[in-house]
Amino acid sequence: MSSSIPPFEATAVDEIPGAVETLRTTYMSLRTKDIQFRLVQLRKLYWAVEDNSALLEAALMKDLRKCKHDVILTELNWVKTEILDMVKNLEKWSKDEPIVGLPITFWPM
Repeated sequence: MSSSIPPFEATAVDEIPGAVETLRTTYMSLRTKDIQFRLVQLRKLYWAVEDNSALLEAALMKDLRKCKHDVILTELNWVKTEILDMVKNLEKWSKDEPIVGLPITFWPM
């Protein structure tokens, strides 16, 4: 599996409704990706933010007039820290937990 992120490719406007329908159908199927897939995606997101930080800084300066220091402090470092926290805790957070105090009428559910 390649760990490099492919370059950005814009989606044609006429392709968006089909993509949205596919996402809705998949969501409604209640199928989810396994933990390892999610961890890989989180790591890719981390490196996408890290590798494109200069572009993100420039975009936030242009759009919101945020200086580099402000972007690093309030945007980039914050999101990277959150991603690392998710990577560290995802397996623990995704474990089943018993429900304490569940009324007996709901046990079959």
